[in-house]
Amino acid sequence: DKRTKLMRRIKKKQEEIDEINRRIKARPNVAFAIHGAELEKYIDLGLNTLKVQGREYSVSLIKKIISSYRMLIDRRLSGESLVDEEMTQVQKELLAAVCDRDRARMEKTRELHSQIRGL
Repeated sequence: DKRTKLMRRIKKKQEEIDEINRRIKARPNVAFAIHGAELEKYIDLGLNTLKVQGREYSVSLIKKIISSYRMLIDRRLSGESLVDEEMTQVQKELLAAVCDRDRARMEKTRELHSQIRGL
């Protein structure tokens, strides 16, 4: 699949690929967010945009995620590291927003399940 091909391209070991695939299968309702050294590697491979799933979330939440990624991507494209103090704070804010996104996703899933049971 595309994910495996890309992970091989960034020199992930098969054990790492298997672990990521296992996590996705174990918790398919939780989306992942790349950050830190992994994000740097993707940018260094030519990534300059990301698709952020946003239809089902609040505008303010998606704005936090997108602005964090834009800042991180732009910083790396300018040749700078993402591990300085300022960018570490941006990444912490990104991960907090991702946790909020996952919490909202789980709440919506529970709501849908309760509606299905009620049919």
